[in-house]
Amino acid sequence: HLKKAPQPIGRAREPLAAAFIWPAALLRCPAQPRGFPAAKPPAAVAMTPEAARRERSFCSFLLATFIDNTSMRGFRKCCGSRYAALRLHWLFYIASMTVILAYGSFNLFAEFFTYNKSYQIEEVLNDPTPFPSLTVCSLSPFSPEAASLWRSGEVPSPARFSRDLRHGMGRMVRLGRYADAASLFRNDKMATYFQFISESQATQLGHQLAELVPFCVMRHSNNANPSVAHEEKCNFKVTGARLHHPEYLVCYDLELDDAESIYVSSLSLILSNAHLNEYLLHNISSTAGGGVRVSRDPADKEHVFDIFNQGAGFRIVLHEPGTHPLADTDGFSVQMRTSTLIKYKAVKVQKLDYPAGECADSARLPDILDDDSRYKYTFAACLSSQIGQLIRRQCNCTSAFHVRPPAAGPAAPYCGHYSAENPLDFIRRLDCVRNLNLSNLMASVMHSTCQKPCTTFHYESHLSSSNWTPQVWQIHWMMHISSALKQVMDNPFDQHFSEQLQRLINFTDLESVAGAPEVEALKVFESELAEKMALVTVTRMNYNTLVKQEALQITPSALMSRLGGLGSLTIGSPSPALSSWLNSST
Repeated sequence: HLKKAPQPIGRAREPLAAAFIWPAALLRCPAQPRGFPAAKPPAAVAMTPEAARRERSFCSFLLATFIDNTSMRGFRKCCGSRYAALRLHWLFYIASMTVILAYGSFNLFAEFFTYNKSYQIEEVLNDPTPFPSLTVCSLSPFSPEAASLWRSGEVPSPARFSRDLRHGMGRMVRLGRYADAASLFRNDKMATYFQFISESQATQLGHQLAELVPFCVMRHSNNANPSVAHEEKCNFKVTGARLHHPEYLVCYDLELDDAESIYVSSLSLILSNAHLNEYLLHNISSTAGGGVRVSRDPADKEHVFDIFNQGAGFRIVLHEPGTHPLADTDGFSVQMRTSTLIKYKAVKVQKLDYPAGECADSARLPDILDDDSRYKYTFAACLSSQIGQLIRRQCNCTSAFHVRPPAAGPAAPYCGHYSAENPLDFIRRLDCVRNLNLSNLMASVMHSTCQKPCTTFHYESHLSSSNWTPQVWQIHWMMHISSALKQVMDNPFDQHFSEQLQRLINFTDLESVAGAPEVEALKVFESELAEKMALVTVTRMNYNTLVKQEALQITPSALMSRLGGLGSLTIGSPSPALSSWLNSST
């Protein structure tokens, strides 16, 4: 008995390839093996039956070659099995595994593009960072000079503003526009008054830096070693950047000089809403009635709906030096007659191996402009600036609550600017801003304009407070002698040098500083002064830096690896045991 000679592989698989003629028609290969004519473009000439047969034979040859050599599970058995039931089984296996592979790949890509993160936290020892900047605002925004400015007519008073609003409200009521009347009534508050006056007038009404922060002392202590600590007067850059805010009128950004900032361990500020300079740096005995009285809140404040915004104290914002402070979201309040201790720890957040476009180097990001001041880029400030610009474009007005690179003017006034001549313009601007879908606007800005920096700093703060009762004679001598010492050290040839020197000598000759004649007259104002003052101390926990590194859970290389593993578990390897048994049986 002679055995039948084995057939060539190509011929043995021709019936199998014939079962896949439908995908073969889709193949058009420009480079073909010998023995097959070149494929002609479909539109050139009509294909003869012989050419069509040869093209089908060539594509069948390619398909048969793929089936014979592929390592993908199930293709050879689907085409080579003699039984239709087994072919259908393997066809079902290929289809189901393909569906599982596609579903798993989709989930992997979806997980990759959500950018889930893993965190690694490390505390770097002995890594001093610059001392944070402090932005200080007063919750009682009007200075003692405000009443005189209102009485002289230099600045429109809140009473006049409230009266104009009530007149406009009356017009709306008479016209039956009750919703507009309610809108005018609810805007009789401090934030709307800020938008009623100019920024220069707001500066005049607000506190000056020397009045708001009459005294500040900083402590130098390398590595928090109290044995080498020494104190001196705070050395701020220039005089503090002035910021305008609709609820606080004027705030001041206090940033220490770079040369000393790293080695400062704590900073203590005395905050005041009173005229301490008028009290303590001048001879009150020459003033009739025993000196200037402490100015109380001006009676011209007649905002009806401002009851929700009134407060006594100060607003403090701790932020990275050179960045824009966001007093509405990042600040905290300090009460009068309290000593508030703020302990902070510097936290550095690094984003590692992020895809392009998800974060950017801070040095390449643009600066933030606000009130003609330039700040380092932060994501929150960029978002606020872009939202303000969107409001300006869509409502033709300037938002007082956002970072505003273009200042408000006649072309684009504040959205809350009220004019007695055109009250409907005020209502129209407010309605426009209310109807904006800020959620969609913020989403579009976050994905297009504002990028997150790859490295950011913030501060973890812990607050504690206690009662604080300042003694007026202590404040008097502290400011009085500190001023004299600064003048004799910095200006030894000044015309007042001898006067300041004599003042220092007289101080050293006193038997009792608390009972000195020049401070006895101040004691009658001690309780009133204490009601308008607070002490704030900001100190480092240590000189370490907490570094938080963010890394993607699925990197591009990990994505490719997981896709390969998923493919090998589906089409690339025998998943079910039944399939393996069927393979051996056939």
